[in-house]
Amino acid sequence: KELGDPQLKIPSIQIAGTNGKGSTAAFCESILRSSGYRVGLYTSPHLIHFCERIQVNRMPLQENEMIDLITRVREVVEKQEIPITFFEFGTAMAFLYFSEQKIDINVIEVGMGGRLDATSLCTGDISIITSISHDHTSYLGEKIEEIAFEKATIIKEGGTVFAVKQNSKVVDVIGRVAEQKSANLHLLGDQFWIDRKENYPPFQSISYRNDARRFNNLELSLIGGFQAENAALALSACLRHSFATGMHLSEEAIR
Repeated sequence: KELGDPQLKIPSIQIAGTNGKGSTAAFCESILRSSGYRVGLYTSPHLIHFCERIQVNRMPLQENEMIDLITRVREVVEKQEIPITFFEFGTAMAFLYFSEQKIDINVIEVGMGGRLDATSLCTGDISIITSISHDHTSYLGEKIEEIAFEKATIIKEGGTVFAVKQNSKVVDVIGRVAEQKSANLHLLGDQFWIDRKENYPPFQSISYRNDARRFNNLELSLIGGFQAENAALALSACLRHSFATGMHLSEEAIR
């Protein structure tokens, strides 16, 4: 609020799950950027430098920009005496930076869980839930359905969520949260489909379809069945956003 509520100024696609968040976010960013959107990407953790976490059109934050953001957020934190974690501080930096960079859409990866995650302050009606397994049990719960609930709560009221079919307990939780929030649930295998073709490292080929569009022989630079699923989730979310905004996603951009 003290920073001007930057998290509310740009629509976001938010991604939760145990595995595959990063690659799904990368697929989303790439499709949208290739389609002419100016895209903010927030992921974690970084590999080499903190600036990797905050990117605009695949360009990481510059160090002088990082220093400026740290200074501005720190001033607010100290003035208001706000207890804040490292991740919350970085998330505030990302929202502030994106709001000032004339971004069209943000792709936001959840840090941990979802219900109490700092990224869930973002606005937007599209959510993605990748595969869920036991992780961060000391924070999210011991049972798979408890973990699923923490992650499924990123679903926005009246929004749309794309998820993979997995453990029936997980799917039941996702379905229940979607119903409570009057959200549309789209499951891979029910509302959209993929067919894996040849797998010839370093590429694999998939065909994708939903009720409106079909794309044959899409080539992925990441191999593995789970990456085909992540690509399908990302493409579904991007198609949904383009439909809602009236901006066409060309097949060339998707490829």
